Amino acid sequence: MLHYRRVLCAVDFSKESAEVVARAHMIAKHSDAEFCLVHVLEHSPMAYGCAEAPMTLNSDLDEALRDYAKQCLTKMVEEIGDDKVSWHLVEGSIKQGVMELAEELTCDLIVVGCHGHHGMGMLFGGNASGILHAAHCDVLAVHVEP
Repeated sequence: MLHYRRVLCAVDFSKESAEVVARAHMIAKHSDAEFCLVHVLEHSPMAYGCAEAPMTLNSDLDEALRDYAKQCLTKMVEEIGDDKVSWHLVEGSIKQGVMELAEELTCDLIVVGCHGHHGMGMLFGGNASGILHAAHCDVLAVHVEP
C-alpha cells in the first residue's frame, strides 16, 4: 500500500460525510499522515440572483454560513480526536477550492464522497468528477448511499 504524507478530505456536512471522513482518517492513520478536512463555502446565491437584495442581507447570510461551517469543522475534528487533524474553510467553487488547497498543502491524496447512481456516466457527482480529473495527486472517491 502507498504511504501518504498528507490526506485532504472534502466534506459537505451531510450525514454521509461521517463515512467519508472515517475512511479518509483510517488511511491517514495507516500512513502516519497528516489529516486535513476542507469545506468549500460557495457564495450565497442571493448575491447573483437578486439585484435588489440589500448587501447587508448577503453579508449576514455569508457570515452565518461561515460561522456554521467553522462550528461543524471544529466538531468533526473533536470527534476524530487525533492531534494530526486540521481543518480549512475556503470560499469559491468546490473543485477550485479543493484543488488549490491540495496544491498549497502539498497533499498526496484527496478523498471525496460520491453517490452511486445508475450508469457509468453517473458514477461520480459533478464535484467529485471535476476533482478527479483536475487532481495532480491520488483521489479516492468513497461510495456513499444518500
